[in-house]
Amino acid sequence: MAYSSMESEDMIFGSNNWVVGGALTEHGAAIVADDMHLAITVPNIWYRAGWNIPGTEFEMRGTTLPGGPILVAGSNRKVAWGFTNTTADWGDLIPLELSEDKGQYLTPEGWKNFIVEDEAIAVKGKPDEILKVRKTIWGPVIGEDHNGNLLAYRWVAHDVRGANMNLLEMETIGTTRGAMDIAPELGIPHQNFVLGDSEGNIGWTVAGPIPRRVGLDGSRSVSWADGSAYWDGYLPLEEQPHVYNPPSHRIWTANARTMDGEFLRVMGDGGYALGARQQQIRDDLFAKETFNEQDLLDIQLDDRAIFLTRWQEHLLSLLESEADYAEVLEQVKNWGARASADSVGYRIVRNFRLRFIDLTTAPVLTYMRRFDEGFEFNRVNRQMEYPAWEMLSGEPAHLLNPEYQNWRALKLAALDSALAEMAEGGLPLAEQTWGVQNSAKIRHPLSRAVPAVNWFTAMPEEPLPGDSHMPRFQSATNGASERLVVAPGREEHGIFHMATGQSAHPLSPFFGNGHRDWVEGKPSSFTEKAAAYTLTLQ
Repeated sequence: MAYSSMESEDMIFGSNNWVVGGALTEHGAAIVADDMHLAITVPNIWYRAGWNIPGTEFEMRGTTLPGGPILVAGSNRKVAWGFTNTTADWGDLIPLELSEDKGQYLTPEGWKNFIVEDEAIAVKGKPDEILKVRKTIWGPVIGEDHNGNLLAYRWVAHDVRGANMNLLEMETIGTTRGAMDIAPELGIPHQNFVLGDSEGNIGWTVAGPIPRRVGLDGSRSVSWADGSAYWDGYLPLEEQPHVYNPPSHRIWTANARTMDGEFLRVMGDGGYALGARQQQIRDDLFAKETFNEQDLLDIQLDDRAIFLTRWQEHLLSLLESEADYAEVLEQVKNWGARASADSVGYRIVRNFRLRFIDLTTAPVLTYMRRFDEGFEFNRVNRQMEYPAWEMLSGEPAHLLNPEYQNWRALKLAALDSALAEMAEGGLPLAEQTWGVQNSAKIRHPLSRAVPAVNWFTAMPEEPLPGDSHMPRFQSATNGASERLVVAPGREEHGIFHMATGQSAHPLSPFFGNGHRDWVEGKPSSFTEKAAAYTLTLQ
């Protein structure tokens, strides 16, 4: 029987952001919170920066890409903003209809020859390897489907409009509405664009050009050869999905689906996250009627295991009549209901769930690999919770993995597998905490080739709270690459965290500064302190 580790379901890297309107703050300005979840290395992907726009009131503060001239997320004193991946569908696979000799493909204008371009790949100590790339009028050929049909890829980023520097316009945008208006012209990977301004207005829209699909909805790959399916340019501003000043005065995103109805049709489904993280953020936002910056940081650090509570309760009922699991039962009973670094019970529950999913889906994986040896569930894993829970709670006889006599035997096998994996380090059960599994491994990329680099660049390997399906997303190598909370015009009250700190030089006295605040969740200043050094360029 095939066995598939559910890593892609377990570690879905995304981001969080939300905004509360001025009606919910004492000062009347909106407050924006943003934490982008990425692989964390030394140095950090972000570079904290600030500059003033000459002759204006606009002062840029936030995160940039190192060396880049654009503020990615932050505030200009009038508007604050942040991004999360939409995980919507912004590209289409097109099965090609080929001529008998496979040398041409069919288009609405008839048969066309492929354009073939050579891409040279440099190889150290050897001649360049040449990759021949076939191109069509719709985009490059990227592979084949399960029937061996060639697939071309139509993607927004292949168009000139898909990449530009228009985000620079945020330097002098003074309102939420004005920022939303430029969203369709931003040539960046499509993002949930969450905004708030100093007057208290808030908004959400998609940053990036959205294709107008004709004759297809993007959910399936269809031929474009007869001209009935195609992209008809991009949506104008008035058709762009958006929310402006909702009655609740709250907007939140976390890589799960944000829209329904016509807006969902426009966005499509590119593999949305399950939604547990987004739901917990929503509930946190509706638990209070007034907010300050610390309140939003508290939500960013929320590591309560709400998503796993029903799994914990089910595991308790399973173990109550199993005398051989008395110690395990005690740990599960006292799990603490959060992804705490010192909790053994949390680690047992979350790993039991994953192993249960592995064992219940193994027959499907085995069956599919009869047709495609490389078959994986991939993004389907992101919604696996729904059938998994139905199997756990309902125990349908026709879906039982045939390797097991009954559902109870399968569940105990899943638990045993989780416990065996936890015990590999040789620690007694009482010391097999979540923090042991979730210890930071934040290193320099070069350390993979030169391990000695870790000696002076790696961050401490300390246990970290948080996990996938909660606002405080955290793994050993991925997590909140930054956290910011800011009300435009009140930047001096804002909060900013950045893992590994600003300096990338291990001999610098500033190396690692701020990392401790990121680990412990202590509020640190969004704005710069008094200058200690000045660099003058001549």
